Amino acid sequence: MVIGPGAVGSFLGGTLARAGHDVTLLGRRGAAGEAADRLILEGPDGVESVPVRRLADASLVSEPGLVLVGVKAFDLGGALATAARWPDAPLLTVQNGVGAEATAREARHSPLLAGSLTAAVEPVTG
Repeated sequence: MVIGPGAVGSFLGGTLARAGHDVTLLGRRGAAGEAADRLILEGPDGVESVPVRRLADASLVSEPGLVLVGVKAFDLGGALATAARWPDAPLLTVQNGVGAEATAREARHSPLLAGSLTAAVEPVTG
């Protein structure tokens, strides 16, 4: 489950979905129509559509095997408050900014993974 399906969160969630994992993208807004259950990944090898679930209501998400937090550093507190719904799920944080891991560690007792994305990603609309 990904909290923060912007460019980075969607890319990482899409990568997990491409590998066969069940992925829910939890954002401020859900998606309607065909966009609600697919994510398009564009890369050097072409374009691929992968299945995802997009939601705006955290109460609709069952216990995830992993909570991936892909929000900007100033939204980390809110994302961690949302992630508190699933206190035993491991949490992977991929924020830019100093101190994100320490903030997450203070808020969680579950396993914490700190990640870094070293490739540039951007949303494509159209």
